[in-house]
Amino acid sequence: MDPADKDLLILRRPELVEDIDIINGLLTYLLSRKVLNKRMVQSITYNNSPDRQVEELLDLLPKGGPNAFQLFCDALIATDQADVVTKHLQKGDDIQTSSATAVAETNIPSSPTPVSVAETTEVSLPTPVPLRNSHVGHSLICMGPPRPVSS
Repeated sequence: MDPADKDLLILRRPELVEDIDIINGLLTYLLSRKVLNKRMVQSITYNNSPDRQVEELLDLLPKGGPNAFQLFCDALIATDQADVVTKHLQKGDDIQTSSATAVAETNIPSSPTPVSVAETTEVSLPTPVPLRNSHVGHSLICMGPPRPVSS
């Protein structure tokens, strides 16, 4: 993958994670175009949340070969997500301008803002209870109400 394409995926990552619908056949399309292999798809689908799946996809895309970025855009269009391509992945002056604007608009305070600390409340924790694993012979510690240990 072209370094500029990698940079664009990094720059637009928060928006891509928010906007990409990974459940609608995107992975199948990328698998059929050999951008992803079965192991990569398993790694992506291993994650439970769709946002985490998109993050994993974005991590793996650069390993998909020199045409991975264009095929990714094609996959988004083929799965009715052309708006993601037009809003976040089109190359050109509009992307460079928006990234420069984003950097210019970043407002980092020069001094830390004072934070008030609320009263502390004492919390009692449950007593640890040793448990025995009869198969291995190791003791484990479990937090919870006291229970008798069986031998």
